[in-house]
Amino acid sequence: MLKSPLFWKMTTLFGAVLLLLIPIMLIRQVIVERADYRSDVEDAIRQSTSGPQKLVGPLIAIPVTELYTVQEEDKTVERKRSFIHFWLPESLMVDGNQNVEERKIGIYTGQVWHSDLTLKADFDVSRLSELNAPNITLGK
Repeated sequence: MLKSPLFWKMTTLFGAVLLLLIPIMLIRQVIVERADYRSDVEDAIRQSTSGPQKLVGPLIAIPVTELYTVQEEDKTVERKRSFIHFWLPESLMVDGNQNVEERKIGIYTGQVWHSDLTLKADFDVSRLSELNAPNITLGK
């Protein structure tokens, strides 16, 4: 068996495959390390800023307490209900500028967005008459 040329050819082929697997595993390890480092860089950039933000237009929240009467078993019962009335603007104008800043850590770069915004909202004051009733108390 050791004198067979087929045995030596197979042994040489198997040895060559094993030798070629070593650099492939080393390259794969470098790829995994760089992916982890990229994730760490993204986290570092995210933590050095205020993080993701969401712009929500202005609204007015008015605490309301309403007294109302209910007929229960031949008698009138006075009930109290508390809720928050949200008042949205009739129009909203957003004016702003965005700037992109590149931050580089190691071989990786990340983008940080800066915005300078101005909001202008118009509220319809006549809608306050909906809450102007003798059984409604505002602010409590």
